Amino acid sequence: MKRIIVVTGLIISSLLTSCIPYKNTVYMQNKSIALDSTQVMVEQQKPYRVQINDILNIRVKALDQNNVSILNPIGNTNLNASGA
Repeated sequence: MKRIIVVTGLIISSLLTSCIPYKNTVYMQNKSIALDSTQVMVEQQKPYRVQINDILNIRVKALDQNNVSILNPIGNTNLNASGA
């Protein structure tokens, strides 16, 4: 019997709290702006600058691999730059 009262109370409270006006459900928007207008926000990205201790991987490609083979490492080399 007690379980039925608790379940009924939860159902009634969820029904009462779910019925709120639309003007209160506008999240993360300016309320002074009309609902039919759109607001464009452009995020300016800063160009990335190489910093100290960045790990870079540079591979040179060309149609003739013999010309650029001296610039590319052979195999899978593990470079450890943590200390020097």
